Amino acid sequence: GVRCRCDVFTDSSALSDRLRSGAAYDVLFTDIDMPGTNGIQLALECRKQCADMILVYVSGREDLVFDTFQTQPFRFIRKRDLAEALPAIMPAVWDEYQHRQNRNMAFRSGADTVLIRPEKVVYIESVLKTQLLHTQDRTYELQSSLQKIMAQLDGHGFIQIHKSYYV
Repeated sequence: GVRCRCDVFTDSSALSDRLRSGAAYDVLFTDIDMPGTNGIQLALECRKQCADMILVYVSGREDLVFDTFQTQPFRFIRKRDLAEALPAIMPAVWDEYQHRQNRNMAFRSGADTVLIRPEKVVYIESVLKTQLLHTQDRTYELQSSLQKIMAQLDGHGFIQIHKSYYV
């Protein structure tokens, strides 16, 4: 009963292009052995854009399992066991996704709702009734009062250093 969108890429460069255009993914199933950029390098690139992405390797390259650890994979499935392993792994992927979502806080930004982990927030500033939430990677214009944002981040180590700044 869960709605999702799946994108399929036959080479790593197509996924890299999508990421550069601003796409973000919650879950990535990838092989290690691929034409062009190998799956480990691809996963490292994906992590820069989607740090909370759930990463599952589907590969016959068991000799490279330890090399994947640098990408913090969630699971590793042998290609030959895919038909049996996939139905078993999907509930675990869903549970992990929900767990990670619960660590995020939801903020309204334009017509979108953005999910941000509190530890990713550097500071919030209020400029002429506009709240700007700054992370290391980007700035979000939020549709909320500074007081509501402060209440949402209460208990996460932030302090108000000025009437317009929450750090």
